Amino acid sequence: MKKIRVTVRKENGVYWGNTENIEGIVVADGKTLEELKHNMQEAFAFHLEQCEEDKDYDFVNKYKKGVEFVYEIALEGISQQLPELNIAELARRVAISPVMMRKYATGKSNPSEKRLLEIQQGIRDIGRELSQVKLL
Repeated sequence: MKKIRVTVRKENGVYWGNTENIEGIVVADGKTLEELKHNMQEAFAFHLEQCEEDKDYDFVNKYKKGVEFVYEIALEGISQQLPELNIAELARRVAISPVMMRKYATGKSNPSEKRLLEIQQGIRDIGRELSQVKLL
């Protein structure tokens, strides 16, 4: 199964995604990240159909057996993309100074690959914890 990178951004309350590592570009949007993912699946299926009609068999054969979308959000600007994410709390969780985390989030400084993975894991940990919440 081929992996296709999708860069995600949020503008005016709408999530937008576009493919990165394929010939051409597929774009989709959604009011939620889940809706964006659903719409990306549909948009890619439509793109594949159009490529088949255009007899672009190289592209069709490469992706017709299925694809896995890998959704990516740049660390720079993450506080605008995901305002629900408290940057200071994330910094505390991954043992980074809040000042340095803000520099990463605004693009004033770039984290090392190791630090980027630690931040990514911190975000995933928060998501996992939130997904286990049961409200009374």
